Amino acid sequence: MSAARADRLVERLHERELDSLLVTNLVNVRYLSGFTGTNGLCVVGPEQRFFLTDFRYVERAQSEVPDFERLRGKQDLLGDAATRLSGRVGFEDQHMSVRQHERLLGLVP
Repeated sequence: MSAARADRLVERLHERELDSLLVTNLVNVRYLSGFTGTNGLCVVGPEQRFFLTDFRYVERAQSEVPDFERLRGKQDLLGDAATRLSGRVGFEDQHMSVRQHERLLGLVP
């Protein structure tokens, strides 16, 4: 189910000329990946689908997030995700603060 949702999202990314989308809102993370924990994010693009969470949820993610590459982050999931982003990356403007966005811009290589 989550693979089909991510596939549909990739189609929308092409329409908006984006290479990937950073999803940080937990409701949307759950919709896309199936993850039910309280700390995680995912990145969806034609060439990458990864889910990032902290040590507390690694085991849960193995069963709940089968269609994504699962990664264990450190304390700063946004910073960990930034190291893997490239190209034109979209984000959820209703859920990312200006401060988080500015910080993300400074972290992306």
